[in-house]
Amino acid sequence: MKNGTDTDGATGSTYTIDRAALADNDANFAVKVTNSEGTVTGDNATLTVTADNEPPTLASASGTEAFTTVRVVFSEPLDETSAETAGNYVLSEGVTVSAAALAAETGTAGDNTVILTTSRQPEDTVLTLTVDSVQGAAGDKAIGADSTIDFKNHV
Repeated sequence: MKNGTDTDGATGSTYTIDRAALADNDANFAVKVTNSEGTVTGDNATLTVTADNEPPTLASASGTEAFTTVRVVFSEPLDETSAETAGNYVLSEGVTVSAAALAAETGTAGDNTVILTTSRQPEDTVLTLTVDSVQGAAGDKAIGADSTIDFKNHV
């Protein structure tokens, strides 16, 4: 239960909030168990949500065997519009970025991983990815200007 109201779909032995909104700060949660003997409601637990005041950072980048995509992982969930703007990404060695898309990875929200579609990347080469203007999911903090990460492509 959230603030005294049953939570839709919360009927299992566990309940997870993937990303709590700032509006959920001070919300009260309690467990209510019902069986043939009756209903028992547990004590309230108060949720504390703090604002994310840190901008995203680059966690990793890697090329793929196709030599036409790059998987970029950020430190936190991203704003969809800025994450999917191809112009926010530049690769070295004359490799061009034609598209950027948030990845929906199995078992995760995937909203901190971006898949870049690129021109053919040179094999066995260290590439530098430069990222600008990509914002966190809250939309208020952007990655540091000219943030870079190096990765070595496949052979």
